[in-house]
Amino acid sequence: MTTPVYDSVAFLASDTFAVFNAAGDSFVSAFAPGARLRADCGTDGVLLGTVASSSHDAETGRTVVATVMDGGAALTANLAEVLHGNDVPESLCAHAALHAPGGRDALPAASTGASGLVALANAAETRAGAEAAKAVTPAGLAAAAKGLITSNTTIYVATTGSDASGDGSSAAPYASIAKALSSIANKLIASGVTVTIQVANGTYNTTLPIKLSHPDGDKIQIIGNISTETTVAISSIDTTAKTITVTGNYAFNTAEAKNIQIGDIIGLAGSSTNGLNGAYLVSNVTYDGANTTIECSTEAFASSLVGGGSLVIKPCNRCCLEVSGSISCFSCSSNLSLINGFRIKHVSGSSTVGIYASMCTVSVGSNIIIDRLAAGLSAYRGGRIFGTAGFILHGCATGISINYVSSVTTNGAGTTIINGSSTGCFCSQGSFGYLYNTTTVFKSNTINCSPAVNVVGNYNSFIGS
Repeated sequence: MTTPVYDSVAFLASDTFAVFNAAGDSFVSAFAPGARLRADCGTDGVLLGTVASSSHDAETGRTVVATVMDGGAALTANLAEVLHGNDVPESLCAHAALHAPGGRDALPAASTGASGLVALANAAETRAGAEAAKAVTPAGLAAAAKGLITSNTTIYVATTGSDASGDGSSAAPYASIAKALSSIANKLIASGVTVTIQVANGTYNTTLPIKLSHPDGDKIQIIGNISTETTVAISSIDTTAKTITVTGNYAFNTAEAKNIQIGDIIGLAGSSTNGLNGAYLVSNVTYDGANTTIECSTEAFASSLVGGGSLVIKPCNRCCLEVSGSISCFSCSSNLSLINGFRIKHVSGSSTVGIYASMCTVSVGSNIIIDRLAAGLSAYRGGRIFGTAGFILHGCATGISINYVSSVTTNGAGTTIINGSSTGCFCSQGSFGYLYNTTTVFKSNTINCSPAVNVVGNYNSFIGS
């Protein structure tokens, strides 16, 4: 224990004492208001307190100190010694003016040079991102506009919706996929959670790219009509009239997914006649009470004898994105969990692309038709597209375009049709194309694959099957 700064102490009252020395010096500065005290009252115990005030009596040479003792304790006549903060730095706060009553100071704010307390940002501060000195908590992040989506969420889009007044609910859908994406642009998606953008049947005119650049895009899926496709055995084909006849009603069927309409793209698979398998644009459809006859007047039919096969009706015809201008309909620069259930149709634009991926991975489902675009699927500069077998690329200048160390893979059961292209699948600059599905049909293409299947070419590129 250290030596007191005074020579003697005297008890005056339950809350007052005096200190002095032979020279009559003043100890007011030592016992400044707020200084902590340790009073030894002998058999009455050791008490702690705080200086309330002090004054020096020059006539008697004493410094009188008024106190507030902790817990309402009282000084006693057995007072033998009083130590203040400077006397006992290990036990009492040094320099009382710098410390709070009670001896327990609040920690200072943390800085780059010292540890301490860090204030927590509220939701508004988290959203603004302007409080750099405050810590952001998961709860604060979830409450902010840059919120955390913590459960599976569906955002609805319909031709009857509104981007101005809709909120993305089933009762008040948005009118465009782009608006649905923008509604979650500043939100994070928790691990294990999926956000589904559900698009109702109808025709949507797309004049601007639908851009996907979300950091959690691998948890987002964009879904149109993914009803199960219908496969019907073909009864007969008239290659002169360019008609396909099947038994049953597929013009006015009560099951909407089984209906064929003028302007639809249908598939033909499994025919033993070379040149019949492929994709066809419907120009007319009739039902005579027993059979449905589908006319495809603009398509090339094989002139050889008919070899049977099956008709493929895809419900995604009912959910159509009509693309205007030289744009990519789906332009992806971040991962995307799934695109499925759409027919992407050309209206105008010489450089229109159906699904474009650059420096990211995009999955494409089997219920996809891409009709008369410059390129159906395009992977560019590190882009990767994984496709489930069964989609149809009809009349695109290039069915699948893969460039600059990119890849496109199709896999699983089903028939993928690449029809009426200058090049069915083009691969260049160290890229890879893998057509792993059960059947890939190339029909009426000037070149089916470049480089040829299982041959390295076009600057060290490869297409396997």
